Amino acid sequence: MIDFKKLRKYLTYLIIGILIVAACVSVVAVLMGAVNDAISKTYATLFWSAIHCLIALAIIWNDSIEKTYTRLPFFLNTLFLIVALSFAATVLKVWDVVTWHTLNNFYKTFATLAFASFHGEILSKVEKKKNHIDAAIYINYIFIILVFCLLQVQFYIDNVGDLFYRILAAGSIIDGTLSLLVIIFYRLYKYNNPTTEIQAPQEEYDPIISLLMVLLVIYLFFLVVAPLIGLI
Repeated sequence: MIDFKKLRKYLTYLIIGILIVAACVSVVAVLMGAVNDAISKTYATLFWSAIHCLIALAIIWNDSIEKTYTRLPFFLNTLFLIVALSFAATVLKVWDVVTWHTLNNFYKTFATLAFASFHGEILSKVEKKKNHIDAAIYINYIFIILVFCLLQVQFYIDNVGDLFYRILAAGSIIDGTLSLLVIIFYRLYKYNNPTTEIQAPQEEYDPIISLLMVLLVIYLFFLVVAPLIGLI
């Protein structure tokens, strides 16, 4: 279990350290009498370092995050990974290693990775109930990965062809439909096994998970409907 109090403390120290380094760079620039390109890029790197530290700090600032982490460990670990990858991608752009177009594609990848990880973790919460539910979930995992990979091809490769988009649309529809079926199967399972629901401990309301669930429903809606609209 992650100690979020210590993590908050270390991130705060890191932000303080970044501010100290920025001050030192400012002193060097003043002594040199000019701000050259390298110093400007160093400033930008320090700025984005502080921003990403603040984002990570914002994710874990509320004490209720520990309860959320207990329920969604894979998703939150993925978020921290995305923050780190985002910082690396931003630094590459600051130092002109990648273009704005590539950076934009990176963030599309990060967004789909976040949704895919949350989608998969929510499905994992209803495993081991019935064989047919597990079968739908495991097949759904395959299509989550498939759609994620196809989207990366779309992001980074131009002119992939009409057949590719049809495969992507078909995969998205199957992905969304399987998820909806899992929801229906699980609701039927709870309806047919009311004693299981009564014996289960009541979980406290978590606004973070509730918001993510709303976003996931919207995401599933577009997975199913958007490809159909595009084919009309």
